[in-house]
Amino acid sequence: MIQRIQTLFLLVAEVLTAVLFFSKLASFITTDGQQLVLNYNGIYQLKNGVLEKMAAAWPLAVILVVAAIVGLLVIFLYRRRMLQIRFCFVAMFLNFGILVLLGYYVYSVAAVGDSTLTLSTVDSFPILSMILYYLAYRGIAKDEAMVAASSFRSRR
Repeated sequence: MIQRIQTLFLLVAEVLTAVLFFSKLASFITTDGQQLVLNYNGIYQLKNGVLEKMAAAWPLAVILVVAAIVGLLVIFLYRRRMLQIRFCFVAMFLNFGILVLLGYYVYSVAAVGDSTLTLSTVDSFPILSMILYYLAYRGIAKDEAMVAASSFRSRR
């Protein structure tokens, strides 16, 4: 399983997705000096050093959980390469959904709240995950082509 480079790509993509659960995705400072923080499960306001939930972001949380589960599933489907390829595309689509929802929440808070935005480096992780899933797809497809060619030769 770990013998192929695509497994390492999948593992790194899964780690990048898991990091999104534990990090601050964006922070905002409103015109009246309040600090807002966007996590995977909601938008929080920082008051006296304590985070108070202002709004839920359950669609982002759901897509993040599903992306993490699909990422693990892709890693352990190494015996069924065609299914693994399909799930790589599903994982890429889910990471694109994470980017879209992240953009939506950032835009809605920044536009409605009239605040300044500070993004973090973890905001690029869905893009990096999509690239890694694509690289893994190419490696899996190459392995599948090699297996198909060897089985064709053995039938002749």
